[in-house]
Amino acid sequence: MDPEQPVPRAPAPAPRSVRRVPALDGLRGLAILMVVRYHAYARWSGMEPFAQPRWLAPLGLGWMGVQLFFAISGYVIAMSLGRGGGVAGFARRRWLRLFPAMALASLAIYATAPLLPARPAGMPRPLDLLPGLTLLSPEILSRFLPAAPRSLDGAFWSIYVEVGFYAVAALAYPGLGDRRLRLVAVLYIGFLALALAARATPLVEPPLALLRNFGVQHYGWFLLGIGAWETARTGCRGPLRAGLAFAALAALDMAGRGDAAAVLVTAAALAALFLAAVRGTRALEHRALLWLGWIAYPLYLVHQNITTGLAIALARAFPGLPPPLYPVPGLALSLALAVAIAGAESRLRRVLSHVLPALKPPRPAR
Repeated sequence: MDPEQPVPRAPAPAPRSVRRVPALDGLRGLAILMVVRYHAYARWSGMEPFAQPRWLAPLGLGWMGVQLFFAISGYVIAMSLGRGGGVAGFARRRWLRLFPAMALASLAIYATAPLLPARPAGMPRPLDLLPGLTLLSPEILSRFLPAAPRSLDGAFWSIYVEVGFYAVAALAYPGLGDRRLRLVAVLYIGFLALALAARATPLVEPPLALLRNFGVQHYGWFLLGIGAWETARTGCRGPLRAGLAFAALAALDMAGRGDAAAVLVTAAALAALFLAAVRGTRALEHRALLWLGWIAYPLYLVHQNITTGLAIALARAFPGLPPPLYPVPGLALSLALAVAIAGAESRLRRVLSHVLPALKPPRPAR
């Protein structure tokens, strides 16, 4: 991506040596804290029978915490693709990473929904379990089913985007030999070109809508992670610069969702935090952040409807309480459920890993 010569430095570990970066786990904790606070105190103000105080208004940009998850995924996937095993091995590892918590969370959400009639997503149907159990978006499933399913929780949208990114990475790296995952950049550039063309002609709307269904509009943040890993692997600053440029374009695309200046400043701060994490900043290794990072995935899946549905029910039963207190019981319940799922998913993953021996990556020859 950049013709400049690599900066002399100590050799980076080979991509096959996949190691956890503790600061990235802490960054996950920070990202889930942003998203949970947004859903609890800003997202559903239009349907809640109470108004949060104005000093909580800055939490309205907490939705951007999801972009941190995408950047982390780009880094981790680029790092882990070198482990070998081909498409089947990669698919197996990613499925075992996503499915156990998603399946447990889907069942928990479905079972508890009748207890929370005020939940924003409404009462689910058995059909609505399918997106969580297949990891496919309702838009994709509706093409093959007589009735369209709904997501059990609106937060599932980013998981569908992750799965689409995994599919592109699996095609690019093992299938095309694209070690830098340039196909991700090609798709994102194509999306930006179509988005510009759509201002002049409606003819490009069908392919543009298809790319949006697969979440390609968020690939700028994945590319930030990919570029950071490539720079760490080779010592060349070019990939990181390209990743930062793509993240900036993604931030400009998001600026229409609110106060443009605030969105851009927040995006710059998130990019800086991500770079601090990949450099191993110790401040992001605080125990509280690491613990939140451990439960971040299940907490992300279950918190939104539980927190908001219970807050609305409490407000109707006890209308005189200070509004910031209403989400607290739902947050506590979501934390407890996330801890339970985080503990159970590891056991389920071990069981499933033995059920799928055919997809195990081959052992390297000695």
